[in-house]
Amino acid sequence: MRFLIERFLPHMNIALSLSLIVVTILNVYNPMMGFLQGTPAVILIGAECVVSIFNAVSAYILWKREKKKRYSELSRH
Repeated sequence: MRFLIERFLPHMNIALSLSLIVVTILNVYNPMMGFLQGTPAVILIGAECVVSIFNAVSAYILWKREKKKRYSELSRH
């Protein structure tokens, strides 16, 4: 599970963000193709949102654990 949080989620976030940027640029240069209309665009945007939320929550949880661990070690000395 830790591998998923530390390694996989950030990479998925980057990949989905880059693909969303590419689709947005394509849509700006060729709006008649409707790259941001329809089911694939909705799925891409939804997946990016879900992965971003999981990534942010997991990073916050890991940060809190490290902070708590650090403070507990300092209070022992």
